[in-house]
Amino acid sequence: MLEIEKHNHVYPFSKGIIARSMLPTGLPLETIYGIAEKIEDEFNHRKNPVPASDIQDKVTQILTERGFENEKSRYKISHKIAQINKPLVILIGGTAGVGKSTIAAALTRRIGIRRVIGTDEIREIMRYMLPKDLLPALHESSFDAGEVLGGPDIRENTEVGFCRQSGLVNRGVHAYIKRTEKEGLKTIFNGVHLSPGFLEIKHDESSLLLFQYLLTLNDEEQHKQRFQLRSDGSYREAERYINKIDRIRDIQEYLVKEAKKSGSKIIENTNVGHTVTEIVDDLIANLEKEKIHE
Repeated sequence: MLEIEKHNHVYPFSKGIIARSMLPTGLPLETIYGIAEKIEDEFNHRKNPVPASDIQDKVTQILTERGFENEKSRYKISHKIAQINKPLVILIGGTAGVGKSTIAAALTRRIGIRRVIGTDEIREIMRYMLPKDLLPALHESSFDAGEVLGGPDIRENTEVGFCRQSGLVNRGVHAYIKRTEKEGLKTIFNGVHLSPGFLEIKHDESSLLLFQYLLTLNDEEQHKQRFQLRSDGSYREAERYINKIDRIRDIQEYLVKEAKKSGSKIIENTNVGHTVTEIVDDLIANLEKEKIHE
């Protein structure tokens, strides 16, 4: 039986584990499993355990032989991420319905970061601790927070209410990020409250790697369809969001404006695979500047 040696421990060879390590490449699953089978065939004659580094080298060699240069870079960066001895934070923002949670979940599979925190979860904790009569904007949806404000200008109230709520929630986000930095963790945050330029994080760049992305949907009809799709199997009724689509898209307009001011990367999220690949490639471009040993 083929065995693998890693960190002075011996494990049975697993095509599933090899395939999972190649998910960051973005290659189709059938191609990935074909490579895993080829690796098993090439090493199956070995009587002694095969070093894990030999398996990784073989994957890199096969990707090179098949002309998958970009895919090879993504495969290598996934191992670099695991070796980084700095805390790593990825912020995925965007208004309701643009697919933040979906992208965060897909990203965990591609780059192996398992810790994901949503700002909605942080807001729920804060709602439990802080009564509605004290902070009413906190207890509304991001696009309804302006209803607790006075004045006739609904559009202005939508933006101001959203900013007030984000300011409150981001205090909790900031605390989570500081804990991530302190404990050397790798974390993906996602949520509407991660407004570019709004979350001011003072940190030493030598001790924390921080990346921020804003997801958008330019087509209003596609945006409405997303609410219909995500309502299946959940208690989130699509009509509630569709009826407030003007407010939701006003918030998106505000977020885009802030992203341009701060230089945050804006990604049109029309395709999950393309969006994840764009984020991974951006991570590669930036992490390659880090001094990480292969």
